[in-house]
Amino acid sequence: MLISILLECSSLGETTIPLTNGHLTQALVLNLIRQFDPELSARLHDEPGYRPYTVSPLSGGARSAAGIALQREQRCRIRLTLLDGGTIWQKLCTHYLEAGPVSVQLGSCLLQLVRIVSSPQADPAGWVSATDWQPPSAGVAGALWFSRSRTCCGEDSCKAGTGMPRHATGMRGRGCARLSRVP
Repeated sequence: MLISILLECSSLGETTIPLTNGHLTQALVLNLIRQFDPELSARLHDEPGYRPYTVSPLSGGARSAAGIALQREQRCRIRLTLLDGGTIWQKLCTHYLEAGPVSVQLGSCLLQLVRIVSSPQADPAGWVSATDWQPPSAGVAGALWFSRSRTCCGEDSCKAGTGMPRHATGMRGRGCARLSRVP
């Protein structure tokens, strides 16, 4: 299963986040996973090439040359696409429903996870989706890894050979994420 969701958060204070914040959203997701599965979080962080997910930069807030300003209680979103067959998704849902308020940190900013958008009908922007998906070499044992390239071909052509639905990466021409067999 491949699922793309939005983590909707509310800022617990005022702050400015750097415009280039992919490393911060990556850390936020790993720290969120650590709350319900510390071993998996450590594996995702430490094992080279093991990334059964993609994470978007932060959306929301007021953009300026200084960064992305978040006011107290302002909503922001991070898109998370999971490619692990549903394990992380099930654990995340259970944690969100049972743990009470879930706090996460984005750089120096403390956020509260207020909503997980998982229904395409609840997402007019079209970032949320789910599908059954098998890698092209299904049935062959082996790990999968992602590589990013800013010099890849266009939006659809670089993903056409992978069998991966276009919504999986959401890169929309800003590079791509290729699914490949580990060499």
